[in-house]
Amino acid sequence: MLEKKRESERGLAEASPHYCGHRERLRERFREAGAEALSDYELLEAVLFRARLKLI
Repeated sequence: MLEKKRESERGLAEASPHYCGHRERLRERFREAGAEALSDYELLEAVLFRARLKLI
């Protein structure tokens, strides 16, 4: 029983977090379906992120 628990804990630790690749998925959805496919807050996030990159 203890071994199974350790195996499952390792599996969770090795999995990447759900937010990895978030902006790439957002850009892809925008490219494929346009701005109508994104929520207002997602559009705002995309704009602000691009603006931040231009300032650096």
